[in-house]
Amino acid sequence: MYSWFPALGRIGLQTLLFTAPLTVAVPGSLEAGSFERVSEAGPNDRQTVWKSNGEKASQLMSCANAYTTILSVTIPSVSAGQTLSIDADMEATNPYRSASPLLATYITINGTGADDPQDSNVTPEMHHMDVTRAAFWQATSNLKNVVVQLVARACDDSMGPGQVALQVDQGYGIVFVKVD
Repeated sequence: MYSWFPALGRIGLQTLLFTAPLTVAVPGSLEAGSFERVSEAGPNDRQTVWKSNGEKASQLMSCANAYTTILSVTIPSVSAGQTLSIDADMEATNPYRSASPLLATYITINGTGADDPQDSNVTPEMHHMDVTRAAFWQATSNLKNVVVQLVARACDDSMGPGQVALQVDQGYGIVFVKVD
């Protein structure tokens, strides 16, 4: 997916895309490393870029009724009219030789879908599936502790309920949220 920028990689590209508008040059110097990331803005000292820290699940059980939270980030306060720009990534692995579990994912904000669920089969031939989701959401009122999550579920009719359908790869996922 990021083959046009191989040295940067997925996480590096996301960091670049989400922090580029938040960087400023130090006057008098344009040397490498002379840029500083600004993560606070305005008189309210509000952080503008938030990111999750690690996957909350290591596996998805087959045909579980509920979606499982994979990644989560909480924004302490969002004002009416502010927009959240959300980018979420995860990687799942199919540990089987013949099963092709269906993986469905979507982004939620305070438990309500911010986008439509999308799904795809993770075949034994592909083995790993990278999922990237993006959404925008605008607050209609002032809110505290806004929870943004990437949720997922997996199902394969050949497996019984409670059997591991897919493994969630640790260290490959992240949710970035930019508050504008």
